[in-house]
Amino acid sequence: MQPHRLAFVYRRLFQLVPVVLAIASFNFVLIHLAPGDAADIIAGQGGYSTIEYVEGLRKEFGLDKPLYQQYLIYMGKALTLDLGFSPVQQKPVLNLIIERLPATVILVLTAIVMAVG
Repeated sequence: MQPHRLAFVYRRLFQLVPVVLAIASFNFVLIHLAPGDAADIIAGQGGYSTIEYVEGLRKEFGLDKPLYQQYLIYMGKALTLDLGFSPVQQKPVLNLIIERLPATVILVLTAIVMAVG
């Protein structure tokens, strides 16, 4: 690869870092702007709406911690690709994403071909 092209690729990869961090931060803010929290949703789905049960869920998910600590934990897990566990699918979320990646790539490539062609 030519040196100027390699420099371009490095520059683009370097620019990718703040963009990904900004998107992850925006996602965190959106989740916390929504009414309720994950504990309320899980308790509501399971029909276990006792205060003790909801508080236990909040403690389990770390929702009882200050917002800045929740953010640091969230970013740490996102950067290490620890995306959690899906109770519905009974699998780690990263595995679910990897399972669906081939179909997603085919769909994206088809859309690109149709848009360009």
